[in-house]
Amino acid sequence: MNKLKLQASLIGLVLFSTVLVGCIDKEEPVLEARVRPVRTLTVKPAPQAIDRRFAGGSQAAISSRLSFRTGGEITALPVKEGEAVKQGQLIAQLNDADLRISMARDEAALRNAKAQAANSKGQFARMKNLLDRKLISRAEFDNAKADDEAAQARADEVAGSLALSRKKLSYTRLISPADGCSVSEVHVEVNENIDVGQPVVTLNCGTSVEVLVIVPENIIPELSVGESVSVAFPSFKDRNFPAVISEIGNSKSNNSAYPVTVRMSNQDRVLRPGMAAEVTFRVRISQATDNFWVPLIAVGKEDGATFVYVYEAQDEGRGIVKRRAIDIALFTLDQVEVTAGLAEGERIITAGMSQIHEGLAVRLLPDQGENATP
Repeated sequence: MNKLKLQASLIGLVLFSTVLVGCIDKEEPVLEARVRPVRTLTVKPAPQAIDRRFAGGSQAAISSRLSFRTGGEITALPVKEGEAVKQGQLIAQLNDADLRISMARDEAALRNAKAQAANSKGQFARMKNLLDRKLISRAEFDNAKADDEAAQARADEVAGSLALSRKKLSYTRLISPADGCSVSEVHVEVNENIDVGQPVVTLNCGTSVEVLVIVPENIIPELSVGESVSVAFPSFKDRNFPAVISEIGNSKSNNSAYPVTVRMSNQDRVLRPGMAAEVTFRVRISQATDNFWVPLIAVGKEDGATFVYVYEAQDEGRGIVKRRAIDIALFTLDQVEVTAGLAEGERIITAGMSQIHEGLAVRLLPDQGENATP
């Protein structure tokens, strides 16, 4: 019995030794160090000026709000919004019945005054003849002269009153001041009573259209009246309208924003007031011709120092991360101007800034291409 147990133990020991030797002889896998992929951008000279775009809305270059010089009830309004009108065309009419009665009264008074003046003039001529013949006294002649002058003055007074009545009557007719106008808005309705100076219609005249945009303070020094710009309208895809800066206003708030008006021709009359527009200004950005613009996301800052990570190639598709201190100047929304620390042709890392460090081995992903315009 003991002999059988001994044999079993020896067999178990042999099997265990065989398994152990097999485990020792089996080669363990070697884990390859992970190389982090990075995306880079090649540093190249950027343009010295960029296009800055600002949204705005179109408006008529010449816009007039017409109103009556007298109050009353509107009896006619023969125009509609969007309608083209000609010079002298009736826009609106007020009730003029009372004024016509007053004018008729003045016309009658003038006829009577003229008749009296003519009679007085004839009487004065006869009295002058009698005075020359010494048939009347000087006092009688002077009285006749005074009567004649008074009659002429009365006729002039009534004529002035009639002229005023006619002018007041003309105030009841609102007419177009020029050709090439269109009705932009109608502010009243027929049978409505209005006051003096109350807007009746708004007319847009001329063949020019303006666009008003709000521009930040840092752009204003680069703009000047008369400078050429470009305007795009979403309603007219793939078409740009040349324009010029016609006015640069003053800031009316504390947000350092300024109104800028640009004007363009509208000879074909395709543009309408109220259209959404985008004005493109060409703005100088670089302080020197040998500076570079790089993405803002590629720039880091630590302990007051500004830096980027530069990719230094080691072999095909692989390289080492180098931290490079840089000097910067101007900013845009997503770009920064580098004045020192970089050279043309170098590659800067543009993604994964928080995951890399000096000396890290990295693998190159496809280049993003040309240096982006700010």
